[in-house]
Amino acid sequence: MLNKLSPDATQWDHFQIEIERLNQEAMMPRMGILGYKVLYLFRPPESWHHIAASFYGREPWDCLWTRQDGNGTVQWIDAELTPRGVQKAKNLNGLWKKFMGKTPLATPELFLSSPLSRAAETLIHTFNLKNRDPLPPSPIFVENLRESFGVDTHNSRHSYTELKKKYPLFTFEEEFSEFDPLWTSYRDETPESVLHRAKIFLENVFLRRKEVYIAVATHENIIKAILEATGHRPFTVPVGHMIPIVIKGSWFLSRHEPRTEVEKYKTYYKRNRNCTELDPVTDPDAEPEVDDDFL
Repeated sequence: MLNKLSPDATQWDHFQIEIERLNQEAMMPRMGILGYKVLYLFRPPESWHHIAASFYGREPWDCLWTRQDGNGTVQWIDAELTPRGVQKAKNLNGLWKKFMGKTPLATPELFLSSPLSRAAETLIHTFNLKNRDPLPPSPIFVENLRESFGVDTHNSRHSYTELKKKYPLFTFEEEFSEFDPLWTSYRDETPESVLHRAKIFLENVFLRRKEVYIAVATHENIIKAILEATGHRPFTVPVGHMIPIVIKGSWFLSRHEPRTEVEKYKTYYKRNRNCTELDPVTDPDAEPEVDDDFL
């Protein structure tokens, strides 16, 4: 395989040849291998909720302001990138070009994004999607890539209609609902539920997509869950950074029916954040904390 490369081949050329070699295993059913995928996991740069959280401090933010749409000066519901965040994403574009150069890996085969605005904007600016010629494949909004959901308004999303108008370059996965089906104003998603969503996402990538090199714009907790689901060592990706991972997909025997991305997973929630006088949940007019998910 390596003989196919010229003497001045880059490390990325060697990397691509090795991934091709590994994927030959998927053509031998006895090996039980689905194939190998290369995921570039991007965490969005600075967004308006980062600015607000820094301004108010941890407890006032976690217990009060994070539940508001904004403060009259700045809006952080479905938070967008700040001007500094946009510039950071554009800087990532320069770094991507520097290290990938003109190799075949310079443009991923598939772009997947959380339906939150800051993730979509990260893909747009990091890969200069609006100005590329020819245009790359349309990015796809994937519900399971969104950040852990709960009381934080910056983790709620716009409607399908609004997203379609705001990001005309993007398409949507099947069964993407008109309105946000996950956000709740009074409970937070558990880490177990986030991990379950990450596993469903990975199953979908291997069972439904033929592409190998995939750019994924998602969020801190989903990235952690993907790394955990794939057996990667714990690693925190800072704001505005990316981690590339190679994932081997394998078939395995199970006593249970195989799961696919259409499985209707059960979402689990934890109680409030142990806030006191700043917590709107303690208000008698707030929504009840009946844990009906377990009824």
